[in-house]
Amino acid sequence: MEGVLLLSRGGEMPAVVAEKLGAPYQETRDIFYGEFNDIVDLGYHTQDDFWNHVLDTLGKPRSMKQVLLDFFYHDQYLDEKLVKAIRKYKKRYKTGLITNYSEIMREMIETKWQVNDLFDEIIISSEVGLV
Repeated sequence: MEGVLLLSRGGEMPAVVAEKLGAPYQETRDIFYGEFNDIVDLGYHTQDDFWNHVLDTLGKPRSMKQVLLDFFYHDQYLDEKLVKAIRKYKKRYKTGLITNYSEIMREMIETKWQVNDLFDEIIISSEVGLV
């Protein structure tokens, strides 16, 4: 989902987060693509646990979590061209979304972006315990 259907204002998610937190890019990127992220994607920890892990690992106070939440809820958006294309294809084909993400993704798909109707099936790694 991230980097395909889900885009971030300012570029790649780890780069934007690093900039917003005043943290080194490579260290931030390593966290986002590291083992703890995989554990979150498997559903063993929550998105909130991940944000705490990001801050703790980067040596930032947990009081900065609001920066991460603001980014997550306000600086990410769906690629509208791709949404339109999926709507077009859905008229003729079955569509599905398979994504590695935490438990929060279903809420975002159904409530924030309201695009669950785009897909016949939605599989989120944290819900099925597979990455």
